[in-house]
Amino acid sequence: AFLEHKFKSNKGKTIKKRLRIDMMSKSISDEEQQFLRDNEIVDPLKNVLESEFLRVTFVSKDYSSRITLDMNLEYRNEMQTFRFPKLSVLEIKSSDPNLGSKMFKGNSEIFQTGFSKYCFGMIYLYPQLKNNNFKPLFLRLKKMGVI
Repeated sequence: AFLEHKFKSNKGKTIKKRLRIDMMSKSISDEEQQFLRDNEIVDPLKNVLESEFLRVTFVSKDYSSRITLDMNLEYRNEMQTFRFPKLSVLEIKSSDPNLGSKMFKGNSEIFQTGFSKYCFGMIYLYPQLKNNNFKPLFLRLKKMGVI
């Protein structure tokens, strides 16, 4: 498992810093606290979301393309758990910007969209959060019978 700090640079690139941890815990160890301080995260943190999913990764022979498929998404907090066994998130990273269009042309059940697994889980666990930006996606997924 990893403790991960993600942020976007001023050029829009996502930068990740990770600390390998032995196991998930409800509390933050001294080493983890130092990692957070080193990354300028000083506010007290609390556990509001736990997520779990199965990831399969595919890589092209020349390593120029990578596809990750996240399945069986599950989100929980101290009060409730939501499982989405019919929802899969496919991410394509490739030097070919049209690879996804080529692979899934004509498949109406696969569509391209911006998607944050974190935001998705937070909105389900905390419906009082503002979620107008996600309503079209949620409606589409509900219509498809995925959620």
